[in-house]
Amino acid sequence: MSSVTAPIQTRPEAVSRLSWVDVFRGAAVVFMIETHVANTFLRSDLRETDWFTALTYLNGLVAPSFLFIAGYVQGIAWQGGTGRPVSFGRRARRLGMIALIGYGLHFPFPQLWRGEWWSALQAGTQVDVLACLALSLFALLVLTWGLQKLPQAWRNPLWWSVLTGLALAVIWASPMLARWPGLSVPVAFRALLNVSTGSLFPLFPWSAFVFCGALSGAMASHKWIVRLLMVGTMAVLGQAIPSAFFSAASPEFFCERLAWVLGLAMVCERLVRENPPGWLAFAGRESLVMYVGHLALIFLLVGSGVLPERDLAPRAVLGWTLVVMVWTFAVALGKTRWQSAAAKLVEA
Repeated sequence: MSSVTAPIQTRPEAVSRLSWVDVFRGAAVVFMIETHVANTFLRSDLRETDWFTALTYLNGLVAPSFLFIAGYVQGIAWQGGTGRPVSFGRRARRLGMIALIGYGLHFPFPQLWRGEWWSALQAGTQVDVLACLALSLFALLVLTWGLQKLPQAWRNPLWWSVLTGLALAVIWASPMLARWPGLSVPVAFRALLNVSTGSLFPLFPWSAFVFCGALSGAMASHKWIVRLLMVGTMAVLGQAIPSAFFSAASPEFFCERLAWVLGLAMVCERLVRENPPGWLAFAGRESLVMYVGHLALIFLLVGSGVLPERDLAPRAVLGWTLVVMVWTFAVALGKTRWQSAAAKLVEA
């Protein structure tokens, strides 16, 4: 997301070449809004249909895309500036703010009000996509900062080796951690490891999308045939890995989703490099505001009783998706206008 990625020092022609990153992220924002509206309001009896199963599969690519593209930008930054010092404190504070927003969006007010302390702890420490993204990027930040303390010749080989090993370790360990819902560890720590406390995006395996995104970004200049081979390899692994335990934590799930994300990123880069749609690029640049803005409206609609949960027909869901989308774009546009006006006041 735009607020957690470091600025990249590039030439003007490189900026236009990388504009597809914002478009890809923006497309993920649009599908994210549709996903949350549909999951919240679509009638329960329609969730057993084949078309909803297909829609759920497509919507399941949104989170991997967000995580992948965040890592991708960091990989490009590493490739273009291994010799420049990292502003560790500034970036760490920014990522901490993102993590706080992620946890704050599901702060357990109802449980605390009722005095249900254990439930409050369990709900309040659940890891959503923002927290997962921030913590994964923090791991990348620590790695980059640490390597810049070493001689120049060691940095690039160690970055590739450590990050590849970290991604493989996360993918390998995820099925084992998922089978242990009763881990004898604190609830907050267990929430980082698996879904047993309600986390939707524990670090295992979701952080591996960030790490693989960083690796892919660092090799963005490689020929297309190399990248096509990566897509094919992930697709084959997604189908070939034998497992009796298929879930979001299984290696075949990860490889299959990563193949889709790699392929979609390549298509997006190819199609929009010259004429990126401005509204999607805007959504990508303001993805954090749009994430918080659309969730706030959905919470308001449900909490105020304006809309019942899981009770709308598909046409009504589509209509409300457009309403939420327009609202979200309006919030993001208002934020940018406010920032622009504040900057002019400061300059004056």
